[in-house]
Parts: sequence; structure tokens; C-alpha cells
Amino acid sequence: MGKLGGFLEINREDIPKREVEERVKDYKELYDIKASEVKQMKIHNLFRDVLIIGTGAYAFSQLDDNSDRAIVGGLTLFTISFDKW
Repeated sequence: MGKLGGFLEINREDIPKREVEERVKDYKELYDIKASEVKQMKIHNLFRDVLIIGTGAYAFSQLDDNSDRAIVGGLTLFTISFDKW
């Protein structure tokens, strides 16, 4: 473990100032990476939702009792909407 007051012994170095045009490029690079991750995540969630709806619809079609159908339908909708809160 380091010294408890060790941070007081190190001098801070100032970061050189950069022009706005140069700093904006940093944001764009991170923004492009984030956009690709978001797109991949949306596609993944779409496939997951379709699978859940399909499974719920199949289970719904196999039940005879209306109260059981209501429960399966409610659970299917809850499962899909739970991640979106």
C-alpha cells in the first residue's frame, strides 16, 4: 500500500490547451464508437423481443383457460417492457 499522504508530494502538471477544432474531433471518435454499440444492442434486443413474443404466443395458444391466458399474456408483456424502464 502507498503512503497515506503521498498524493501531496506529487506536483500537478498542467495539460496544454488545444484549439476547439482539435478537441471536437475527440468527441466524434467516441461518438462513432458509441453509435455502433447502440445499433448492435438495438438489433440484439429486437431479436430477443421477437423470441419472447413468439414463445408467449405459442404458450398462449396452448392454454384453454382464460385466466391462464391472461397470466401468460401479462408475463410476456412484462418481460418485454421490463428492460425498457
